[in-house]
Amino acid sequence: GLDFAVDRISTALKNQVKIGIWGDFDVDGQTSTALLVDALSKLGADTAFHIPVRKTESHGIKKEFLADFMKEGIGLLITCDTGISELEALAYAEEKNLDVIVTDHHALPHALPTAHALINPNFLNSSHNLHHLAGVGTAYQVVRALFEKYHLKGEEQHYLDLVALGTIADLAELRNENRFYAKTGLQQMNERLRPSLKTLLDTAGTVSQRITENHVSFTFAPRLNASGRLEDANANVLFLLS
Repeated sequence: GLDFAVDRISTALKNQVKIGIWGDFDVDGQTSTALLVDALSKLGADTAFHIPVRKTESHGIKKEFLADFMKEGIGLLITCDTGISELEALAYAEEKNLDVIVTDHHALPHALPTAHALINPNFLNSSHNLHHLAGVGTAYQVVRALFEKYHLKGEEQHYLDLVALGTIADLAELRNENRFYAKTGLQQMNERLRPSLKTLLDTAGTVSQRITENHVSFTFAPRLNASGRLEDANANVLFLLS
């Protein structure tokens, strides 16, 4: 579904259609959302995003909350780390003539939702290098393809710190492509740490040292996850990008 997705996003960019990003409230979903919002904004898109509030919305996409989000003038919806099982909500989107691009890494259901494009590494053979992608790694493939189309090839690698953060936090297997993302992303964190992540280290009282996967697993991820599990993770997207 990647080619369909790139063509549809390109049309939205050309026609200045507002693009909505719908994520999930864990770190994988937060980083996926931040990645897509920042990358699409770099391409000139008008974006809005929504991460479900666990207490009132639970996981995934509920029709009534999607209807509220659509009131923001959304002309194209991209999901990340969610959507592959949302038959009812995506049928509602189709009924309202809203094109949806699903990027998700969760197991494929028996019945697939109706969408303009479905992007999920589980469509690939289990031996494929991309088969074990987290949600953020799946969203990253869309950014890779878009940046190549818009002659920005290589610049997508600036987001590998977010990809590493979401991949490690989601306990994705660190094999093949995931291992490269984790290694390269950690290198980036050590070279130019995002202010948000530096703040998390500082408030945790971490003594300055080389950042490893342990910092992601035991300092960054629990603090970022807490927002989504106890309150509202939407602010974390802006926090990661600040």
